[in-house]
Amino acid sequence: TTGNIKLYLVNTTDASFLRSTTWATLISSPTAMQLVYDGPLTIPATAGWYDITLTTPFNYTGGGVYMAFEWTRSGAATAAPTYAANNAAVGGSSGWIGITDATAQQPVLGNSSLFRPGMRFGYTPPNNDAAVNAVYTLGKLPLTNGTVPTVVTASVTNQGALALTNRTFTLTVSGANTFTTTATVANINPSQTVTVTFPGFTPTNLGVNTITVTAPADDVAGNNSASYSQVVTPATIAYAEGNPATIVGGAGISNGAAAGMGGFFTRYTTNGATVVSIPVVRVGIANNTPSVGKRVFAVVLDANGVQIGRSAGYTIQASDLGTLVSFNIATPPTVTNTDFYVGLAVTPGPAAYFPLGTQTETPTRTGAYYAVLSDTTFSGSTAFTQVTTLGRYVIEADLIVIPPPAIDLNAFEITGLTSGCGLSSTAQVCATIINSGSDPQSNIPVSYVVNGGTPVTATIPGTLAAGDTMSYCFSQTLDLSAAGTYNIWVITGMAGDQNTGNDTASVTITSLASVPAAINAVPSNLCVSEGPIQLSGSPAGGTFSGNGVTGTTFDPTAAGIGSHTITYTVVQGICSGTATTTIVVDTLPGPPNVSNVTTCGFGPATLTATTAGGTPVWYSAATGGTIIGTGNSFTTPSLSSNTTYYVGTANSFVSSGTNTIQLGNVGPVDGSIGAGAIGGPFTNETLFNTQVPLRIDSVTMITDGAGTYTIGLRNTLSTNPGSMVMDSVTVSVPAAGTHRVFLGIEVPTPGTGYTLGLLSSTVGSGGLFRNTAGATFPYVNPGVISITGAAFGTDPFTSPRFYNFYNWSVSA
Repeated sequence: TTGNIKLYLVNTTDASFLRSTTWATLISSPTAMQLVYDGPLTIPATAGWYDITLTTPFNYTGGGVYMAFEWTRSGAATAAPTYAANNAAVGGSSGWIGITDATAQQPVLGNSSLFRPGMRFGYTPPNNDAAVNAVYTLGKLPLTNGTVPTVVTASVTNQGALALTNRTFTLTVSGANTFTTTATVANINPSQTVTVTFPGFTPTNLGVNTITVTAPADDVAGNNSASYSQVVTPATIAYAEGNPATIVGGAGISNGAAAGMGGFFTRYTTNGATVVSIPVVRVGIANNTPSVGKRVFAVVLDANGVQIGRSAGYTIQASDLGTLVSFNIATPPTVTNTDFYVGLAVTPGPAAYFPLGTQTETPTRTGAYYAVLSDTTFSGSTAFTQVTTLGRYVIEADLIVIPPPAIDLNAFEITGLTSGCGLSSTAQVCATIINSGSDPQSNIPVSYVVNGGTPVTATIPGTLAAGDTMSYCFSQTLDLSAAGTYNIWVITGMAGDQNTGNDTASVTITSLASVPAAINAVPSNLCVSEGPIQLSGSPAGGTFSGNGVTGTTFDPTAAGIGSHTITYTVVQGICSGTATTTIVVDTLPGPPNVSNVTTCGFGPATLTATTAGGTPVWYSAATGGTIIGTGNSFTTPSLSSNTTYYVGTANSFVSSGTNTIQLGNVGPVDGSIGAGAIGGPFTNETLFNTQVPLRIDSVTMITDGAGTYTIGLRNTLSTNPGSMVMDSVTVSVPAAGTHRVFLGIEVPTPGTGYTLGLLSSTVGSGGLFRNTAGATFPYVNPGVISITGAAFGTDPFTSPRFYNFYNWSVSA
């Protein structure tokens, strides 16, 4: 069916239908309704919502809306139209309907009806709209009874299209007390609801406060604030608003006798050292006729839900409906610095009844209203159920301050000690001490005990005034370095203390062993042109970091010239250890600057050389010569003829005050000299001679898996009498591949017949590469070192094999 529809809208504050029933007047007066759509409408053949996009957008300002529609079509319908309808009264009133005849519209809406088409409105949200939904605080606040300062919170929703960032909300207290503060929220996403918490305030005057929370100005001003009425009382605490509170709803057990006994509770909190008793609980009784004649009583529970006080049973009277009923608590309990619950216990009845009075709270705050069902003793065995669907409970309690005893020293808490790894051997035990008594106290005796051992005693000098708090640290420290559990107690021992229940504070500390991380030996200096070296640390499994570090290798070229800190971090459980070392990457030295020297007659001559970096090294020949001196000057022996000397430049590495000169490399660069394979790894040794004291800095190893190797220097072949290990090092490689491994093995004196070989190994998945052919001995760095053979067969000096370690880098 196709026709034409006109839709009219207007904002209103009317609570019921007050406009004219004459159509022309209804759409024009007292405020003209806005024609938001005038166009065709085809009624769909299938049931469901039908959306109409308004031709003229309507600006909704909050409150109520009148809606009118005029539907016309040509020709008679073949069947009566059916539409989804709402038949609930709006504001206590029905709507009005007018029906046309075949030729003319009826001018007066002559039919009152609850049936109106179901309608929904879509809208485009503004960009910025922070809506303050509700303010949460106490409706009754006792002035001095351990509940101040009191904290105000607010529920805020971002109803805009954009995220709200760094919005500052304002709390204003007016009336009997005045106070203003702010709270800033970093981010609220669109449609997100957050709780804004303000700094606490402490009232000083009895009377009525108005608590208002305001959002900063935005695109919608009508929802930028909300308020709460609060009465500052001498002793009464409550969430409910009003004095007395107005009751608008009810709560109870819905399935009668089958439910058993249960209760409805509000949670309150006291803070500080004030001791209060709870002699009276007042409960709002709902306007619920089935509650008349039912047996109820008031209950006080501790923070664990265990009953600590209750009233006698009471039968609800008809005159109690809609009023607050007082329940006297037999043997009023006391509470200090804790949560507690007060509420109404509901006994089973033959049918459902709802005696607890409630107020509307939308949205309902969390952490305030609870129920405990099917519990006859309130022993804490039945879990609390938090309730956020019944509104605000009308339950209040009187809190009466209990005067403190004259002498009451409170060991409140132990501070400064926490569980952890590698704890101190000189930890200091500190405690917060409160004078909870009414008299000042001097020279307070205190002690601490660890795991039931001998007390460590001390006396706090000076005077602690009544109500004051101090922190005291014992001079005798505590050794927590050994792994284990430490139960520590601090005890006050004031003579005549009238409340010994708060004399002790305790803490349990778990000490875990630290991780002793270490970095295995690496060279302290490298040339920028050298290849990557392998890094290893203990215990295994850690990670390396620093410039030039990739995995477990350090590349001096990637790191660049300069000093670089390498860090090794190991994590074991919740503990970690860190070790560091420094590697200096040096530039390649340039050639020295020299000039010839002429002498008169026979005698020595002093030659000089300067370098831009590094140390001059003097040789007897251009190649293959021996080192005859180092430094910027060299004095020759007595000369009788023209003689040529040669000087080069090497980087100078300073270590423990001794200059070491990088002398170069010796041996095959890798296994490409001939046939070979990975195996073993074999412990065959490589023989070498040295002409100067030197250090084998690094070698290349080729593996097919992760492994750990101990490499040793011997004074002669291990098969010879008197063979001994002179130096050794353990290295690790993480995976298969070619690895540059730092050794740092010292050869202290020139000599012949030294050997380098494996002492032991732990191989992950394979061995080490060695050549079975292709070696041509000796491999010589003139004047420094020569590799002379491999220990295989009867004559190591003619073997074609080369074992395990390639491209030796040496320095002196």
